[in-house]
Amino acid sequence: VKSLDEAGLVVRRADPGDKRATTLELSPAGARVLAALQDARRAALAELLSEWSDDDRVLLARLLDRLALDIARFSEDS
Repeated sequence: VKSLDEAGLVVRRADPGDKRATTLELSPAGARVLAALQDARRAALAELLSEWSDDDRVLLARLLDRLALDIARFSEDS
């Protein structure tokens, strides 16, 4: 967090409910970096999956949704 703060990517704010705590927010620069990373990830995935059939991409999406739900349930049970 310190390096993100020093790079100007996040802003620290005092928690209004607990003055001992600090909240973090993305700065405008942090939001731009995040958007660029998300765009790069989308482009990389699109390239990786470009030769997959539509059916295979649909199946992957379904299985990833199932995995995410199972992980969430597992986390709730732990």
